[in-house]
Amino acid sequence: MSILAKYWYSQDYKKHDICNLMNDFMVKNYKGYNPVSWDLVIEKIVTKAKKYPLIQVNFVCITKHELETIQELQSKRMQRVAFTLLCLAKFYDAVNEKNNDWANSKINDIFRMARVQISKNDKTLMLNDLRALGLIEYSVKVDNDNVNVQFVDNESEVILQIDDFRELGYEYMRYCGDGKFINCEDCGKLMKLDSKDNQTVRCAECQRKATLEKYKRYNKKRK
Repeated sequence: MSILAKYWYSQDYKKHDICNLMNDFMVKNYKGYNPVSWDLVIEKIVTKAKKYPLIQVNFVCITKHELETIQELQSKRMQRVAFTLLCLAKFYDAVNEKNNDWANSKINDIFRMARVQISKNDKTLMLNDLRALGLIEYSVKVDNDNVNVQFVDNESEVILQIDDFRELGYEYMRYCGDGKFINCEDCGKLMKLDSKDNQTVRCAECQRKATLEKYKRYNKKRK
């Protein structure tokens, strides 16, 4: 809701108009929505959104030296995690110039984006291995699991521009030539295909939505 409010501010809508748009959005998308009980919540969200404008990051640049550092790692899974951490750190650097190379994401989200499925204990061990190699560092705060990326090098030659952060593990695999990849024709999400798959055009989520819409049209026609 906050992002929607920021977007509408960026389109030069006034506060009153944004509150109305937000109300319409909730009516359509929130089951059991009661406008009376949500009035103050929506106004608070819309008011706060004006103080923090929407930030658009078109892409981040990955350099030759950074990729060489990653490819020195023996484990492919560790390479994908290191690449993901690097992309996230550069993303947050673009959002906030004072970020200083911190990847401010939850550990589970990092491994999900990296396409690395391992146990919680193994995630900790892998991060500790990256730390021992001098590639990352932890926060001094005990309750903060953010990771600082130590191998950022913006002076080297730019090799990649990453503009989609949903499948960073696949982005790295595609760069390395490890598999066959296409983009979903609906949402653009990167997908890894089976070597014999020449028919898939949508990701699982978009295919689910397309199938649901197909059934809706069919049922409407029958009625």
